[in-house]
Amino acid sequence: MSPVPAGSPTPFYRETRDMVAYRRSEGCLCVEMECAALAACARLRGAAFGQLLFTSDSLACIHDYDARSFGRDAHEDALLLGLHILWEI
Repeated sequence: MSPVPAGSPTPFYRETRDMVAYRRSEGCLCVEMECAALAACARLRGAAFGQLLFTSDSLACIHDYDARSFGRDAHEDALLLGLHILWEI
């Protein structure tokens, strides 16, 4: 496991080819949508927030969809990492 830059798009209809190219030029390797919204709500309310993200399927190549077992191989690792983080808090 390792951290990677993630882009967080506004509504899906704004994810244009130019925006994808821009995010890639920034070094973003993935896109997430829910974490940014939850982080914004937490910031607004002054609440502490953290989220563990892992990839499931890949839409990197629209002509060769990669289901990657929808992340099943990483579920146990993600759970154990989350439990470790909670233990340390």
